[in-house]
Amino acid sequence: MTAAWEDADRDHVDDEFCHRHSEHLRRRCQRQERQRDARHALAEFSVFVKREDSSLLPVMKAIAAGGTSGAAADVLGTTTAGFCRMRSRLRQLGRCFQTGERVPRRRRLYKQRLTARISFRVR
Repeated sequence: MTAAWEDADRDHVDDEFCHRHSEHLRRRCQRQERQRDARHALAEFSVFVKREDSSLLPVMKAIAAGGTSGAAADVLGTTTAGFCRMRSRLRQLGRCFQTGERVPRRRRLYKQRLTARISFRVR
């Protein structure tokens, strides 16, 4: 009876055996778990950005769509400098999201100053 059981059981492998003995399966499961955690964290961060500064949601999508800053700026239809400002604000929100700090107010865009004074003479 023992010989018959060993022959029948030899061809049968359960999931626990595979996970315990297969480094490949273990790595794949760990990678899938990390990806799931990353998707979850990104979803939470997206909700945070929507609540704190919803104007940056298109920036997040452009970063995901384009590989470079220039490509993302093109997707948004802005200059590279404008995109860099938005990306800096997004990084600032990311730090606040991770640390739990209060989100600082958004700074206004700087106005260009005149380089020369114009003087008017009255005659």
